[in-house]
Amino acid sequence: MEATKPLVSIIMNCFNGEKYLYEAIKSIVNQTYVNWELIFWDNQSTDGSAQIVNSFRDERIKYFFSDVFTDLGGARHRACTHVNGDYLAILDVDDFWHPEKLENQLELFKDPSTGICISNTIFFNSKKKSILYSKDPPTGYVTENLIENYYISLESILLKMEYVKELNIFFDSRFSHIADFDLLTRLSTICQLVYCPQILSGWRIHNENASFRENEKFIIEKLKWISCYKNSELFANYQRSINNLEIYLKAESPYLKLSNEKLKLSDFFKYSGSLKSKIMIIISFFPCLYKLVRLFKKILFKIRWS
Repeated sequence: MEATKPLVSIIMNCFNGEKYLYEAIKSIVNQTYVNWELIFWDNQSTDGSAQIVNSFRDERIKYFFSDVFTDLGGARHRACTHVNGDYLAILDVDDFWHPEKLENQLELFKDPSTGICISNTIFFNSKKKSILYSKDPPTGYVTENLIENYYISLESILLKMEYVKELNIFFDSRFSHIADFDLLTRLSTICQLVYCPQILSGWRIHNENASFRENEKFIIEKLKWISCYKNSELFANYQRSINNLEIYLKAESPYLKLSNEKLKLSDFFKYSGSLKSKIMIIISFFPCLYKLVRLFKKILFKIRWS
């Protein structure tokens, strides 16, 4: 083991994830960068996940069985207490990395103000795949961009723990579906983000993805996040972006039966986000049209990935 090189801690949370687990762990073991530890957090699985992990017989893999079942945010919060590394990466049980992932991204932390590195990645299933970034995403100090249009795929990140430790909270157990949005948005207020244009990872699309099955829970948690950080000192310079996010979520909420509060025309004129979002907000004033647009988007998604 190259002990003189920085240690990368990798968190993998698992609950009955045996289907793709071997492939995910194998993609870590196959890394060209060898100084890593895998914090495998078993959230009380009842399938063969533990046996798959133990089959690797690699001292860098550290297996933990949770004494209680928690949601994903709580599991990540608990797993993080075992992190020892200088850098942090996260890989879910159904995703994978290319062998050069860690080595290539570590090279991009030469600027001491860099605390977040993302790479390009693919979304894929058994039949199709699609590149996430067709053009380079925003880099530098990107807090406004992340609040208004979160564009990061979790398997692509590498974080510098020096900056993560400056935060009062690591993964916040109050959030499950948006735990990564919360962490990276807070982290972006104190460090810069850099982008590696190489495709170094893959995010698997399947029927169990919470991103698609439980979309309304993301909205509920983001509204909760707004209530936590609106007018907060941490985001004092980003209140316009938080207001934009709140207006956009308020436009969606009635149609998902999350709230009876309707968007007002005065809210729309306060919105200063993207043209695409403005169009969707305008459409939200016409319930039938808005429902048709949402249905059309779902149909297009199914056609694309079927």
